[in-house]
Amino acid sequence: MISNKEVKRSFKVVLDSYNTNSYTGSEFNAHYYIDLLRLINDDKAYDKQYYIYCNFLSKAENITNNQITTTNNYTLSLNFNNTSNQLFQYDQTKNYSFNLPVENLTDTGGAIHTLFKLNDNTQQPLFIQNIRNLTKINLQVYQNTAPDVQTIFNPATPNNSKYICILTFVEA
Repeated sequence: MISNKEVKRSFKVVLDSYNTNSYTGSEFNAHYYIDLLRLINDDKAYDKQYYIYCNFLSKAENITNNQITTTNNYTLSLNFNNTSNQLFQYDQTKNYSFNLPVENLTDTGGAIHTLFKLNDNTQQPLFIQNIRNLTKINLQVYQNTAPDVQTIFNPATPNNSKYICILTFVEA
């Protein structure tokens, strides 16, 4: 049987804080420049709508080394240069895309380590109208320490909290 149903396109974009040449700014307020022409050669694909799933994993370290604590809430914000704010939120001063879970791990010696761990299958995707002229993704991690108090997460030793963020774009 032959189907005329169109296959939905998907692709991944990796935002890697280990590669300091791949972004500008600070580790948790990073501007990643991307070249979708290297991934997509069909011009019509740039005008299609996409769901964006996010997988975010940071390095596990002792809390005193990476300053990722379970007593704070953390949020991940993704901004795309080709769109206005794609999320409707009552308070437009905040642009949170995802809650960023903190996970505790215990090593064989009993020491506790923390890390950020967001799985792409445990949350709703973002929706973007199109990817035409998408050349930059701004990734920000906010540390929310009290009601209405959020700052860009800025650990004393950023190398102890390096991350890899994999964005999966799936045609809507």
